[in-house]
Amino acid sequence: QRALMLLAAMGQALLKPDVMSYNAAIRACEKGLEWQRALAVMAAMGQALLEPEVVSYCAAISAYEKGAKWRRAFRLLVAMGQAVLKPVVMCCNAAISACEKAAKWQVALALFSTMCQLVLEEDAISYSAAISGCEKGVEWQRGLVLLEAMRRTALEPNVIVYSAAISACAKGAEWEMALLLFSVMGQTVVKPTA
Repeated sequence: QRALMLLAAMGQALLKPDVMSYNAAIRACEKGLEWQRALAVMAAMGQALLEPEVVSYCAAISAYEKGAKWRRAFRLLVAMGQAVLKPVVMCCNAAISACEKAAKWQVALALFSTMCQLVLEEDAISYSAAISGCEKGVEWQRGLVLLEAMRRTALEPNVIVYSAAISACAKGAEWEMALLLFSVMGQTVVKPTA
């Protein structure tokens, strides 16, 4: 709220907010779980004839993710590509997480695949969000495929990734596989937490 008031005060003081000012306001909206206001700040940015940057898009997509607005997050990611800005891993992760939280596992996996096509390097957050999407869709087999794909990369699955895969197996009533994964997790560098 204060960030938005400061942005408005800049205009009243005849100071012209720049892209960084708008980005800070969008980020503040994201942190305050105010996706509607983040959208309004993005719109105001356009009205001020300022082009949103990668940071602008990522903050707005993250605000949509926190507001469980997967369609808006997805659309904004697409708009980012149309604005000739290459999406970065953080933006894609936020969009994948938004889809996962809405149990839109097919869209989450499609976004994950698109990251590969864009030659973006997935990280543990990407895998965790995609595997959690599989859990929500009771697609435990796909979650295990993603876990195995992660193991083949230079990335080491962490507790969050293993937990997502274990939850996917549990939701699919695959308790034996869940226990096997728990055991594998304990044998790797990752130690289970309480």
